[in-house]
Amino acid sequence: MDMDLIVQVIADLKLPPGDLAGKFCKQTSFQGSGPGGQHRNRVRTGVRLEHLATGIRAEGSEFRESVRNRSAALERLRIRLVLEAARLLPQVIDAEKRTDMIAHLDSLRPFLRTKINPAHPDYAPALLWILGMFALSELRVSVVAGEAGQSTRSILSILHNCGPAWQMINQWRQNAGLSALVWK
Repeated sequence: MDMDLIVQVIADLKLPPGDLAGKFCKQTSFQGSGPGGQHRNRVRTGVRLEHLATGIRAEGSEFRESVRNRSAALERLRIRLVLEAARLLPQVIDAEKRTDMIAHLDSLRPFLRTKINPAHPDYAPALLWILGMFALSELRVSVVAGEAGQSTRSILSILHNCGPAWQMINQWRQNAGLSALVWK
């Protein structure tokens, strides 16, 4: 089951972000609260997205326009999907499933960029590829960087831009008796 969820997330991350939200998510609107004036307090501009296959949810309500809130919710949803799939990786990477997982993760390789920030549509699939490669490479940054054809600094930068992913990698490393990654 865990492998199926990871494969589903990989397939969904390869879709253009708008297709993911339009075809595979339930969208609901809600009335925002907090600063933003009368428009925000009277109009349902907040957007909540629920990924139908996993039940993972994200919302956006910081903007006055529902279109921008939908984009914010979609970015958050994609990162949450990555983190949920990555959380399951150590459990499914064993001798039998290792080759299958490498093949699935390799389908995300085209999303890697040398400089990529969390707002870029390719960030989520690139992040999942990096987390997967860490799980497959005994948590060694140099191996992941070599596979990606990038510097270790570039890989660490992509990870560091997502606090929960950074914490996850360091937890994996701690569990394996390795030192934590440090950002300088």
